[in-house]
This record gives sequence, C-alpha cells and structure tokens, in this order.
Amino acid sequence: MHVYAVFEIISIQTADYWRIMAEISSFVYIKLVKTCK
Repeated sequence: MHVYAVFEIISIQTADYWRIMAEISSFVYIKLVKTCK
C-alpha cells in the first residue's frame, strides 16, 4: 500500500506541474499572437 501511495502523490504532483506549464505556455502564446497582430 505504501508504495502505491507514494506513486499516487508523485503522479498527482506531476499532473499539477504539467497543467501549470500548459496554462503558462498557452498564456505566453496568446500574448505573442496578440503582439504580432
């Protein structure tokens, strides 16, 4: 059980990390598109 719990915590943190990175990159992309136009 303990090992599964550790993996669960790691996967949740990784999912949060990728979600934040996706939000930041999309925000930057929109900024770039608006400044180019």
